[in-house]
Amino acid sequence: MQNSFLHKNENLILVLVASFIMVLHFLFFHGGYFGYDDIEYAQIADSIKNNTFDYRNNLYAFRWTVVVPLAFIYWLFGTNDFANALFTWIPLIAILCIVLIILKNHSFIENLIAVLFLVFSPIHLMYLEKPMPDIWVELGFLLAYFSYARTLENEKQHFANALVFAAGIIILFLAKESFLIFYPFFICLFFIDIYKKRNKRYW
Repeated sequence: MQNSFLHKNENLILVLVASFIMVLHFLFFHGGYFGYDDIEYAQIADSIKNNTFDYRNNLYAFRWTVVVPLAFIYWLFGTNDFANALFTWIPLIAILCIVLIILKNHSFIENLIAVLFLVFSPIHLMYLEKPMPDIWVELGFLLAYFSYARTLENEKQHFANALVFAAGIIILFLAKESFLIFYPFFICLFFIDIYKKRNKRYW
């Protein structure tokens, strides 16, 4: 029990370290905006907040994983740089927590190294303050695969894991069309399980 409690405290420290790094990056190393996709998402989210949303002739209007949470954050904090950054911080912290769950049997130093690699990844730093779907796509994929991996460890939790898988796929589907590149991966896992006669209830 004591080790479990200590492990939770260590994870909290790691999440706080990652959050502190992200805040520092936002305050002193803000990379600005691309000027097209990110601004388009911001405009759509702002129009949803102001009840002036028009879905016609807009490629990004149906990416609900992006525009709806972003609109909600705008409603809470206003349309500003902090709100745009918070939109990306949320899935990145969720990814960090999943990674820490995966690494639960590793030492604090090993987990710290994993956290630093994750936070300082160029793709994460580049999108850290931009309202873009890419980090949400990453979260959706990680949730889907994480649920599958947990099912391999314990098939008795197939229903809960299947719900997590469905949530990950929905996040992927509603974030960006690039989710299609991930489907063959899961289709391969499906046929492997059919061949090995396992995880039938999960699928």
